[in-house]
Amino acid sequence: MSDDREQRVLFSQADAQLERYVSEDQFYSDLLIRLLLEPGIVIPDIFFLISEHVRNDVRRISKRNWIARGLSEGLISPAFRDSNMNFESMYDSLITKAKIRGARSDGSGTAKLLRRVASPSRLEWAPMMGVKYRLEIEKQLRQEVDELSDASDIERILWDQSTRLRNNMIDKALNSATDLEVDGLRRGELLVALAQIAGAPETVDIGRILQYVPKSEKPVYRATALWVSEVYHLAHADALGEVRENPLVRPSFPVMMEPGSSILAKDVSAERVRNRAEESGEVRSTVVDWPTMDALLAAGPDKIIAVRKGDKGKQFIDSLVEFRKSPDNADSWDLLKTDLEAYAYDLCRAAGDPTGTKLRTAATLTTKVSGAVTALTGLGVPDSVGKIISATGVAVMAVAEVAVQRPIGSQKKKISVRGSDLVQIDAPAMLRQLKRRA
Repeated sequence: MSDDREQRVLFSQADAQLERYVSEDQFYSDLLIRLLLEPGIVIPDIFFLISEHVRNDVRRISKRNWIARGLSEGLISPAFRDSNMNFESMYDSLITKAKIRGARSDGSGTAKLLRRVASPSRLEWAPMMGVKYRLEIEKQLRQEVDELSDASDIERILWDQSTRLRNNMIDKALNSATDLEVDGLRRGELLVALAQIAGAPETVDIGRILQYVPKSEKPVYRATALWVSEVYHLAHADALGEVRENPLVRPSFPVMMEPGSSILAKDVSAERVRNRAEESGEVRSTVVDWPTMDALLAAGPDKIIAVRKGDKGKQFIDSLVEFRKSPDNADSWDLLKTDLEAYAYDLCRAAGDPTGTKLRTAATLTTKVSGAVTALTGLGVPDSVGKIISATGVAVMAVAEVAVQRPIGSQKKKISVRGSDLVQIDAPAMLRQLKRRA
């Protein structure tokens, strides 16, 4: 039976553990694309206290204020681990009492500012989230190299070289955990175990850990730390979606160019294709004018989110949701294209950027899943220098033709991406494939 709940995206870019890979520019590019082209995004409670990007936005150090505005409009849903927790009690509950590692020294000040934001949308964690994470860690990171799906030769070498480190890290973390059957495993326990293996002082900061690692071993340590976080995001999104009162939540793999960064994304994709997809369907795409990222940022959240929450924005999201329910319906597709064009036109006007760049649906694909036709729409936005910088949605068991706008003139190059790389994960996994083949 298909699940018709609204879909939101776990915004992994707000995780402090990814800040060494996700620049401030990428953070805002991804944030705006998801705010404007998805029903909404989800940020776990602890991310508000550990992320420098979130902190700078909330405290207006970056001279922007998209997080607070997104929260107040219900486009950003905080995910709290306790039904009694809110922004007011968050810092004391997570840092003072639960002793979660990695909080910024001024995290309490950020929490105080967030208290002023009335957030109409919130999610609650599934029970025993730590247990779910432990099981996912063992499932994903205990794999042998010949179990990986669609890994390149270089990726297989890296995975093979990391086998001993991965297993030792997991064993150490399991041995130090307090109650595996109730509390499960924390990501911090795995990173502390990684530090111990490297001979570093107790820390969850991979940058500090790497200072104690020989140069020849650094790629393996960096990749292992990234995989720990990628599994964290995967388990988190899936578990949030298990709560019937929550929307469905898609995991996100935003790191694109690091060694090993595509291994788990492709492996998870292939697994979900095998488990869910029975029959592929038609590939559809369309192109509309779209404001450049610079124009959107300059216009600011008040103007831009007003369009997103206005009639044209609501009509587009409604059409997107309906199309995802019935992708085989030609009328649904035609309505989605019409509403996207009208919405994009209003955004261009609000941003003062009537020509802008081009937004193209990167993949609009259908598949029969357990007898029910479903679809997810991918939308990609080229930035002002012509690279695809962000996207939303996923592709399922088909070939997607994606237009990449070049810096010179309006030439475009079509690139084929197999849907098996993309299923049920947020589109940065797709971008890795595009950047490699462009």
